[in-house]
Amino acid sequence: MNKLDSSVRVLLILFFSINISILAIADDPGITKVRLIQQNDTTYLLEADVPQILLNTINRPVFPDRFRLTNFDYTNQSGWITLKMTISTSGPGLSPEEEILLPWLRNGIDLTAQWLDGSTYKGLFNRSLNGIHISLAEVMPTRKTTGEVLQEGFLLGLNHINFLFIHLVLIFILVWMYPGRQAFKYLLWYTFGQAFSLVFVDLWKIRVDLLFSELLVILLVLLFSYTLAYARKFRYVGIVLLLNGFFHGLSYVHELSGYELAHIQRIQSLFAFNVAIDLGHYLAALMLAWFIPYIRRYLQPEKKMGIAMGSIAILFVLLIFNQNISLGDITILNFGSSRRSVNVNIPSSGGISTGRVQRSTGIMTTPIMVYVSVEPYEVRQEILIKASEVLQLYDPEYTDIIIPVPLLDTLKSALISQVIKNSNAQINKIKEEPDDIKANFVHLSRGGVSIREKPIEENVEDAIMGITLVYDTETYPDSIQVDWQFFTNNVQEIEASVVDPHGAFTKVITPETGIIRWKNRLSGYRVPVVEAIAVKISPLPLPSIILWFVVLCIVLYLLYNKKQLNKSWIAFLLAIGFILYPFARINASIPYLTQWKPSNERTGLILNDLLTNVYRAFDRRNENDVYDRLVLSVTGEQLTDIYLQNRQVMALENRGGARAKVDEVNVMKVFDVRHGNEGAVLADAMWIVRGSVNHFGHTHYRQNQYRALVSFVNEDAVWKISSIEPIEEIRIY
Repeated sequence: MNKLDSSVRVLLILFFSINISILAIADDPGITKVRLIQQNDTTYLLEADVPQILLNTINRPVFPDRFRLTNFDYTNQSGWITLKMTISTSGPGLSPEEEILLPWLRNGIDLTAQWLDGSTYKGLFNRSLNGIHISLAEVMPTRKTTGEVLQEGFLLGLNHINFLFIHLVLIFILVWMYPGRQAFKYLLWYTFGQAFSLVFVDLWKIRVDLLFSELLVILLVLLFSYTLAYARKFRYVGIVLLLNGFFHGLSYVHELSGYELAHIQRIQSLFAFNVAIDLGHYLAALMLAWFIPYIRRYLQPEKKMGIAMGSIAILFVLLIFNQNISLGDITILNFGSSRRSVNVNIPSSGGISTGRVQRSTGIMTTPIMVYVSVEPYEVRQEILIKASEVLQLYDPEYTDIIIPVPLLDTLKSALISQVIKNSNAQINKIKEEPDDIKANFVHLSRGGVSIREKPIEENVEDAIMGITLVYDTETYPDSIQVDWQFFTNNVQEIEASVVDPHGAFTKVITPETGIIRWKNRLSGYRVPVVEAIAVKISPLPLPSIILWFVVLCIVLYLLYNKKQLNKSWIAFLLAIGFILYPFARINASIPYLTQWKPSNERTGLILNDLLTNVYRAFDRRNENDVYDRLVLSVTGEQLTDIYLQNRQVMALENRGGARAKVDEVNVMKVFDVRHGNEGAVLADAMWIVRGSVNHFGHTHYRQNQYRALVSFVNEDAVWKISSIEPIEEIRIY
């Protein structure tokens, strides 16, 4: 009998454990909160909050191969584990060109990254087939100095010359066909073609793949091979080289489109890339000019060389098709990225003592549960309590199994009174009174907590009450302390959780240890501010424009007076203009030059800032604060409309006081930009808004995609939205 009792007891424990685990997993949104904190130039702290029962989904993270794990620790918090791993290197620190791979069986991660300069970035990264890829360019400062941009562009150019040796073959056949100075004169055409691309990409955005430009080089080699094999004369060598260099420069800038560089820095990078290509061409031509005469002794017939070069060109086409086109890989620039896994010993769930599953699992593990939600501009204290406990305080003699509707409001008032009397909050070491209090009967499910829309008769055993106390703050708090002394005869232990945008922790409080403390774990973290978006005048390359205008005047004068042109001097002056073009720029307002509509790229940046301001204006509860923020980015006549539209867009299901927060606004594409009415700029744009809402210890994530016609104007040197005409709205999740 004893053995039977023991077996039954074990089976019951397993049954309830499995059911609690299933509830937790069903309610789990599949998104883990992760923190990457830079401690010094070469050391980083990686933290992750994971339910204990889901530890087996966390595998070893993949960092660049120079990094190693120097420390590992974890904290068990009532069923939740906070993993902490220190990653360090003796080499250079993380760079924007690299990535981290988390091979975790999670839907995604909510990452917060903080760097030594105090900057903080947040991002939501979804899972791919082999894990969660974190592109560091998206979560770390990426602004480079002019010197870094030039160095990177120059090195890319030097490395690119070696791509299948296509450029060297072009130089070889050019020097073979035109020995002596003639080959160098033709190479000048290629140089000026690349130089003209500087101006073109500054004014227009053209999409040309670099692989396509290399195919044009091969086509040029085939053309030269044909003329060489059949002893034909080709009159347009300079023009085709000019066009070839022009498209080559355009395609390099297109390759840079996926990297965070300012517009002028892309021009500077192109300049350095072109210099490297030209330097490689001229050095190769110089060496071949000395070497080719020795080869001619053994290859006298020109036809043989033409056939050989043509065959090599065809071989290049086959190689490119096999290595690139057939695989769909058209990226041929090596920006550099190496990575491997770090050996991290993650503890298994069997190695940690069992704790109660916490934070909105669809069930209540204790009759009273306390949550503190920390958000920008507000702190919320949220409590779930069994209605039976409130009834015992209100009327210990109450014996009915049903709570009638007329009694509901009385119990809400009694609960509010008890919570205010037995709980106080200090924010930044100053005692605060709640700015708003809401009490409701709520319903628990695997999807979290939702309030009753309409009062109904409640069953005493099943009824749950929720109360929310809201404390407004001027910014993100540094510290919070809640002194909780609301216990009943039946409840002497309460699980309390604190949830902030970057993570969470749980503790058990008793009448003797009823203090809940929270400290901002990210040193110096401040919420993004809402500021007016100033109209920036793009610096103009006035020295180059003036120099080219002078050259044009001189050429026209000489032609008109039928005087001889000094081509060397003209080429020299043009070259000086191209050298100055990426660097010598002056802020000046010139009619018809600085008053054009912004480019698609610039429009995307403007809209990203304006829309971010609009959404973040609603982080505040007070309507006056919202309007004060909106007026910075919205014109007066549209202020009310946009206010009402965004209240509807951001409305989530009723969560008893919690509101959606916008974490990210990202303009994905600008389809068209044109002049609108009354000097406005009209843009057809698509953007994504990602937000979240924390309530009763649980985080819900939302992401919507919008497409609209957005009109914005220059009002007193500040960009402002004048109208938004929705075209499409898609709920992603």
